[in-house]
Amino acid sequence: MSFEKLFSPIKIRELELRNRVVMSAMGTHESAASEDGRMVTDKLIAYHVARAKGGCGLNTIEVCSVDAASAPTGFLSIADDRYIPGMKKLCSAVHAAGGRVAVQLWQGGLAVASDPQAQILLPSDMPLSPEYTVPADYVNPFIGASTSTSAAGVYHGLGKTFPGATTPYGMVQVSPNTITGGDNSPGYSYEHTTIEGFAFTQMSGVGWFGDLGNLLVMPTTGPLQKIAGRAFARPCRTRRVPPG
Repeated sequence: MSFEKLFSPIKIRELELRNRVVMSAMGTHESAASEDGRMVTDKLIAYHVARAKGGCGLNTIEVCSVDAASAPTGFLSIADDRYIPGMKKLCSAVHAAGGRVAVQLWQGGLAVASDPQAQILLPSDMPLSPEYTVPADYVNPFIGASTSTSAAGVYHGLGKTFPGATTPYGMVQVSPNTITGGDNSPGYSYEHTTIEGFAFTQMSGVGWFGDLGNLLVMPTTGPLQKIAGRAFARPCRTRRVPPG
């Protein structure tokens, strides 16, 4: 017999199964009929009890949202303690039938779009239909990206941040530079209409660090446009910086 161990008991640490028959997660959408659309129902319990009575050693409960903001209706959720009683009731019923239960942890990403109220969480920027809104849409990388004392009304300017890409403790922070030297360590100010170049090291929120000794790089085409006191600069009339 090729599967001679299939119906033999197995113990995995403290978990003991009567056999090695495992039911994979099945999306039933039965939770849609519950109070908030995300809870265990009696019909779902009966569904799993029937499979346990039929011989399954381990039932995998369908996808269960782990984040409340991105938990769509029609799918189970374990993102709040209020879901514990229903899950406990389901587990107890399956145990009584001789089976065991596991849950499929789920952060649905784009799949939660079936519920307009659920927040779509994605690891990176990607094109979406206009009716979808993701948290990145609310992020403006230009906030604080200013060294203008007149805009701030105080000598030390605004946030002095830069809109470039970086990672925590990363060695490289690529960003455009609109101003270098003096009290302008971020090297960028949104009010400026020209770019001096691109540098690989920036500092946010501080002053009087000059340009950090950066060698500016400027991709360009066409005639060189010189500005007095600077090697060259290019107009930057249109700017878009997506987060991520």
